[in-house]
Amino acid sequence: MANSSSTEKLALHKRRLLCDFAELQEQPYPPIQLHVDESNTLKVCLVLTPPGWIPIHLTVMFPPEYPLRAPRISTDTRISHPYVIGSYLCASILNTAADWTPAYTLKGVAIQMLSFFTSETLEQVYGGRTSFDCERCEFKSGTWADAKRAHRKRLQAAAALEEAAAAAAPARPDHHSGQHLAQMPAEILLTIIDTLEFRDLTAFEQAWTRVSDLIVQGDVVRLRELQCFFTKANFNCAKLGVRGDAKMRLAQIGKYAGLGRRLTLDVLAAFMNDIVLPTEPPAPKSTLRHASEKAIESYFHLFHMLVCFASEDRALVETANRRIRDFASGQRHKSVCPNLGHLLVYLLISDVEMTELLRKDIITEAITRNVVWLFDRRGAGMPELSYLEPDAESPYRLKRTFEGGRTSYRLLMFSELFRRTARPGRGKPLQQVREELFDRHGAPPPGAAAALAAEVRRLHEVDNFYDFFREMGLQKIPGVRCFTAVLRATVKDSVSYGSSSWGLSQDVAYLLRRQKECGVGVVPGLQMLRGTGEFSVPRHLTFFPS
Repeated sequence: MANSSSTEKLALHKRRLLCDFAELQEQPYPPIQLHVDESNTLKVCLVLTPPGWIPIHLTVMFPPEYPLRAPRISTDTRISHPYVIGSYLCASILNTAADWTPAYTLKGVAIQMLSFFTSETLEQVYGGRTSFDCERCEFKSGTWADAKRAHRKRLQAAAALEEAAAAAAPARPDHHSGQHLAQMPAEILLTIIDTLEFRDLTAFEQAWTRVSDLIVQGDVVRLRELQCFFTKANFNCAKLGVRGDAKMRLAQIGKYAGLGRRLTLDVLAAFMNDIVLPTEPPAPKSTLRHASEKAIESYFHLFHMLVCFASEDRALVETANRRIRDFASGQRHKSVCPNLGHLLVYLLISDVEMTELLRKDIITEAITRNVVWLFDRRGAGMPELSYLEPDAESPYRLKRTFEGGRTSYRLLMFSELFRRTARPGRGKPLQQVREELFDRHGAPPPGAAAALAAEVRRLHEVDNFYDFFREMGLQKIPGVRCFTAVLRATVKDSVSYGSSSWGLSQDVAYLLRRQKECGVGVVPGLQMLRGTGEFSVPRHLTFFPS
């Protein structure tokens, strides 16, 4: 049985490889030539011809596990390029597991390699090594003169092809034949559309507005994308989904991702957070900044899976309800609520109503958890905010605290925005939400992905707490004096919870603060240090608890 299973897997890998070969042969891309030796399909020749340059010969070695593992590509033509060392290509999609995906095809990789080798970055190397001639594909190294001649020939051939196409263009159909085409039923047109290659479909769409409308109405492009990354089979030809027991698979993925033994709910929450916020605070990079419709669609697909689990297993909903109620009752230690982002995901399936008080509690807890990252050099590096000024109002604290935790606040705004879009009220049962998602194949409602992506880009411009409060839907927004006191209280709470420590005494913190804000108030009884010069932060200073 084991041998039979291994043979089936190898056959599956080989079938995918042959599909990639067929794509390049049936849909050729002029600057790319593929040469396959039938005696060894795991080693092929790829010849790329960047515009205005000599052909470059590459050898592609496919592992037996392709496409689960990336191919190894080496350059045989001797060239000078910033990311070519000898024959080794420094391309992340080929050399790092994180950047490779089975969704890439050989044609897609070849096109990326072609853009990699641009005439601006290329330089031919002469001397020291003989020119490369390949016995498998009869490739022979060229010179600059060869490249120029070949480039002229390609331009002439393209011009001749355009002239021939124009001369052979059929006469315009008469009025009656146009009427017959216009009266063709939508079902027949959609059947024709389904048989077209993507480039032909694009041309058809541009030529006739009715086809363009049908593509949108029939969700044709999205349905074409519903295919297996590995086999490239679409959902009409193959059963797509999670193979085997979905909960067990998620548990395995969670363990592989370093999440340990977690509930299905927690693994999905972690995945959904990673789409929006791939790194922990205070890392500056976030997909929120580069919001794309694809990222929004991915979030919806995970939401669909979450709703499916919650609809079939009431215990998941009860778990989400319990955790939210525990948080609302004041149980906010990390041992009870390890990840605030997960709590936001629980709200998507919970029966607990999102109230004004719960919103404020979530915001306050986010600020409290950010304190250590706000002060420490590993985070925003603002140790001067550890000085608790006596001033009733502190615009400096309000401004800098928001700047230091902006990534977290964007996550909160996105979560609230998505919750209002996906589950605007609790009147619609989860089963109905699930069926609506199934009708859309797990995708967002028409136009929702683009609208959400645009909203997220707008949210990226929010730069203060008061605009943030409005985006979060707060009805009663605290005044400057009240919120200044809240921010100071979060510093004390962070230390009392053991999330941070007093890295500096108040007198030293005051000196740092005075350098940033000369008019800051002095706490009565503060022991002033001598000296008025610049005070530098100790190199090994940390606000993390020991």
